[in-house]
Amino acid sequence: MELARKVALVTGAAGGTGTAVCRRLAAEGMIVALNGRRAEPLEALAAELRAAGGEALVVPGDCTQEAAAAEVVTRAAARGPVALLVHALNHPEFPNWPLEAITPERWDRALTTKLRSAYLLSRALVPMMLARGEGTLVFIASGGAVNPAPEFTAFIAGEFALRGFALSLALEVEPRGLHVALLLPVGTIDIPRTRQRAAASGSQARPETWLAPEDLADAVVFLARQGPRARTVELAVRPPAPVYG
Repeated sequence: MELARKVALVTGAAGGTGTAVCRRLAAEGMIVALNGRRAEPLEALAAELRAAGGEALVVPGDCTQEAAAAEVVTRAAARGPVALLVHALNHPEFPNWPLEAITPERWDRALTTKLRSAYLLSRALVPMMLARGEGTLVFIASGGAVNPAPEFTAFIAGEFALRGFALSLALEVEPRGLHVALLLPVGTIDIPRTRQRAAASGSQARPETWLAPEDLADAVVFLARQGPRARTVELAVRPPAPVYG
């Protein structure tokens, strides 16, 4: 797919990975719609992208809510048909709770943040893409989508579910011209909160062995550019050291 002058909607745009994706897509000439819950960091990123010669618009909203997700898609599509969704939304906290500490509220929050938002955004956006017969949806999960872990039961359940959602959606819509892909960063990503977590754990962290957010942005561009005769439905990107280094 030719990316220049097409609209990309990126959730979690103000996070480490989402920001890197936005910068890369803007550099590729895409019109980037920036989504997150808070407008202020999105406005700052939009100003940065525009200063670098890119095009960006801010579409804040809580995409775990049906009306907000639909409004975000509508506002992005007002700039032009949305050719690419990058769902880079992440959890605001590390949900590492033993089972007895997982309240129903925590359980719902762990599953809602990424999974419900993926469903609601797809429900609003896929019909628009199907009407045109083209479009790409990239869902960024984590290693938790393939690797179980103790005391991360709620988080792992949500990641496994997101993987199942993306792979099933791919089978449903790809025969009608759409491309759905799951991007799996299987290992630590070098963003501020993983550095903080590594420091708090007392590990001898070596960030040079971690994935850079830009590595995932490169993978998104690869997935978005794939032609109709090849489909990468699941792409795992691994760093040299899987956890902290």
